[in-house]
Amino acid sequence: MHIDDGVGIILVGDILQVAPGADAVSFMWSYPNMLPLPASAVIHIMRALQDVRFDRLYGAFEGQDIKSNVRQIVVRSVQKYLACLRKE
Repeated sequence: MHIDDGVGIILVGDILQVAPGADAVSFMWSYPNMLPLPASAVIHIMRALQDVRFDRLYGAFEGQDIKSNVRQIVVRSVQKYLACLRKE
């Protein structure tokens, strides 16, 4: 969910999840079953966020908020995720 409050906030908690330490995000089709999201879906998410202004990201649970460098963290996380999938 995106809120354009002049700053731009993204609320996440399902497919996009804040990693422990709040310095990365990850992507899962099903967190309870630990099923990863395919590369094509992650690329689609990144393209969808490309023109969305956001400076904050709030996760589903306490301690899962990212309040600075959000876009850089998401881009870096996408790159890392896709690189890991290519190693298979």
